[in-house]
Amino acid sequence: MRLPFDEVLGVHPQSEGFTHHQVWDFENTEPEKYPLLLHVPYFDLYRKQVVKQADLVLAMQLRPDAFTPEQMRRNFAYYEAITVRDSSLSACTQAVVAAWTGHLDLAFDYLAEAALIDLDDLAGNSDHGVHIASMAGTWTAVVSGFGGMQYENGGLAFAPRLPPALSRISFGLRWQGRQIRVEIRPEEAEYRLVSGPPMRLRHHGEPLALADEPQVRAIPAAERSSRLSSRSGGRRRAATREAEPAPAARADAPRSRAGTLPRVSEEGRGERPLERADRNMIELLQELRVAQTGVQILFAFLLSLSFTNRFESVDAFQRWTYVVTLLLSVVTAGLLVAPAAVHRMTFGRGLKFETVRVGHRLFTAGLATLAPTLTGSVLLVVDVAVGRDVAVPVAACVGVFLLGLWFVLPLPLLRRARAAAGPRG
Repeated sequence: MRLPFDEVLGVHPQSEGFTHHQVWDFENTEPEKYPLLLHVPYFDLYRKQVVKQADLVLAMQLRPDAFTPEQMRRNFAYYEAITVRDSSLSACTQAVVAAWTGHLDLAFDYLAEAALIDLDDLAGNSDHGVHIASMAGTWTAVVSGFGGMQYENGGLAFAPRLPPALSRISFGLRWQGRQIRVEIRPEEAEYRLVSGPPMRLRHHGEPLALADEPQVRAIPAAERSSRLSSRSGGRRRAATREAEPAPAARADAPRSRAGTLPRVSEEGRGERPLERADRNMIELLQELRVAQTGVQILFAFLLSLSFTNRFESVDAFQRWTYVVTLLLSVVTAGLLVAPAAVHRMTFGRGLKFETVRVGHRLFTAGLATLAPTLTGSVLLVVDVAVGRDVAVPVAACVGVFLLGLWFVLPLPLLRRARAAAGPRG
């Protein structure tokens, strides 16, 4: 696995080019927009510096040997400012690495979030079932985070430190046929071999032999770490943190526009006209994906029918139904692919508004031809399978149903929108 490195910022991008992306406008993101993945298209999220869960931080937890202490501190500070924790699996990992990098109060907050995810229903969905992985993550946050447990050179190593909110933690482990008990207090840690043969481990880098007698070691003083600001996302935070500026963006990276007030669009959103056009294009392309797949499958099915043995036995009506339906599927596929083609041909020409309008009209026309395409397909299949007396009324019902669902159903919504907008002067 390759880990890219940004020499300018001194951090590891979670994906190639990630630190060149525009920083997400957290300041103007309303609380009800979290979790972001439920309210913002993936296409928009993946081209901004915002992450759902701390993936790079998880890499540091799993392979701390692959990062220097300075890299770990810089990486954690960088991703802490842009991680929204839309996943319940994020808090426990952030708790571990926060403890490793000296942010013990923050680590304690994340431990509380992982432990209380269901008890306090922090995600608002505990009635659907408990978050079992977060339960396991709570244990990990305590043992690997505040216990500092890591796997080093074929053995166990501990670097325990407690936050001010905790006066003692104790946990047991089974390791290679041994049972171990660890008790940690603010000033010292005690290691006890409950059962099994003698073993060696490390305490803050110091070798330690564990046999019949418990071993007590002092906990060295920690270096003072600056406070970090965290993204609360949609969850309630256990404490409010003193703010620290977000990691500086690259000099050649697109700048966030969080410092200026956006113009409120006609939909009541805080977005500029170009941002609105970007959003409309993203929504249009996502809708096109839904329609295109079905049309392409239908076209392939119709195309294959003429090569089957039974096609020779169809009558003239069925043959013409097939031809017309096949041609309609070609026209529909062309109309639904056209918005993407127009967007590609006009890319970078400053025609985003025009492209969105043209794409909307092409998509609407594609829906208008898709309805008779599906109706013709039903007519052909039912005619061959059952008979024309059944096929014609069934196809008519399908056509009326599709037209009503796609074109009549939205009319009351449009009328309500026009009434709410009122006369424009």
